[in-house]
Amino acid sequence: MWDNAPEWLDLLAKHPDLWFSFEVLDDLVMAVDTIRVAGVEERLLVPMGERAAEQLRLTLEHSAQPNVRVLWGIFSHRPVLRPIAHLTYICKEAAARDAGKAQRFMQLAHWLVTELNPNDNHGLRIDLSNYLVKFERWEEVIALNERYPEDMQPHLRLNALLAAFVIQRSGNLAQDFKQAVNDFPNAVKMLLGPQPKPVKPDHPYGITIGSKYEAWLYVLEMRSSWIQHHALEWARALLSSNKKNVSVLP
Repeated sequence: MWDNAPEWLDLLAKHPDLWFSFEVLDDLVMAVDTIRVAGVEERLLVPMGERAAEQLRLTLEHSAQPNVRVLWGIFSHRPVLRPIAHLTYICKEAAARDAGKAQRFMQLAHWLVTELNPNDNHGLRIDLSNYLVKFERWEEVIALNERYPEDMQPHLRLNALLAAFVIQRSGNLAQDFKQAVNDFPNAVKMLLGPQPKPVKPDHPYGITIGSKYEAWLYVLEMRSSWIQHHALEWARALLSSNKKNVSVLP
């Protein structure tokens, strides 16, 4: 694409209305993403991603149809979603050191996961759940888990249990915890253990569902939140009581 950059740059200069094309924005984001120069993300990628997000927001706002979804499975939707997903990941990468970027990540990820593309082809829901916990947005943690009740990774379910404990939403908490123990035994065991140790990846590509490495990734990211909210003691007591068939609620 950069080989003929003068031609398309000249075209954009002569036809500025092309900036309203999602296909053009998508191509530009992918092209600029190949540039390995300091400052490119903040100076170019973030503004273009934000332009795509605002353009989609305005388009949907003026749509005659309510609750319009932009599903990744429809190929014509991909140029619309891709720049926004790219922006979301840029914000996620900066979130640990920038609270503003963390907030923007949660806004964008929530929009993508709960409204635009519920199939979550970009795999944002786990990071979204983790950040909602870190910012103590407990009701949203629980609501996100309820959207994906069959999720095969432990993050959403265990985060929702932590949230329910913190806000004292007892309900079926003991039963839900017991089910989590059955569904994610490695994650629960490692989470509640005294000193979890790092686990090597199962293989170079991907994560094996239910593996100790998957459990380690959850513990590495989220155990500190369980400690912060004094939830490990409660969970250990609940695990012990489950073995004795006695319920222990917070």
